[in-house]
Amino acid sequence: MNVLAIDTAGPVASVAWVGEHGEHQVERRGVRNADSWLMPQISEFLKQPVDAIAVSIGPGAFTSLRVGVAMALGIAESRHLPVFPISSLMARAALISSSRTLALLDARKQRLYGQLFDTSEALPKPLTDATDSDLVELLPQKKCIAIGEGALVYADSLPPHIRLATGADRGAALSVAKLARLGAVQACDAAEIQLHYIRPPDAVPPKSLGVPVGTPAGGDYGI
Repeated sequence: MNVLAIDTAGPVASVAWVGEHGEHQVERRGVRNADSWLMPQISEFLKQPVDAIAVSIGPGAFTSLRVGVAMALGIAESRHLPVFPISSLMARAALISSSRTLALLDARKQRLYGQLFDTSEALPKPLTDATDSDLVELLPQKKCIAIGEGALVYADSLPPHIRLATGADRGAALSVAKLARLGAVQACDAAEIQLHYIRPPDAVPPKSLGVPVGTPAGGDYGI
């Protein structure tokens, strides 16, 4: 299976392609107007055969996640391709091999999105649920390796038993693609994809606008 993957959960945006005969990733940090950088990269990868789209669905930065997912779903719809929705935390954890890997993304407001995994095998095994917490609440008592933008941001606050992974903030699109090929999640139609924010957005529509029945307060209002 040839997979095109997009990851925009953190400040390092990345696009990757993994196929039967090779793999390649491009990434860029601090992308403003991410779509203007992503589209040319995606267009290049679409010159290769693509059987499925994989995309990180969160948690992560609200705006950048929506950009990446919207692009992924647009490609999937236009080409009638299945989509693999991959956790942004699992994708980062899968970048290293360890019996205990702590994936962290900066959630701002002195908080992080985090989850602990066993990554000793190709397919990461979650050891905790993904949470939106402060650093102290997320840190395990046993030794582990921390990876992700959040680990880099709080590197100076990590206790001695938590080791910072080399290249902790590198792009994760290649990992997203590989997890799709490994069957980490089931593929689905583009219309079924939902973002995994964890934290509700700060801004919500005024009550006067009328929230559709069944829409949770503070929830997502479309990609």
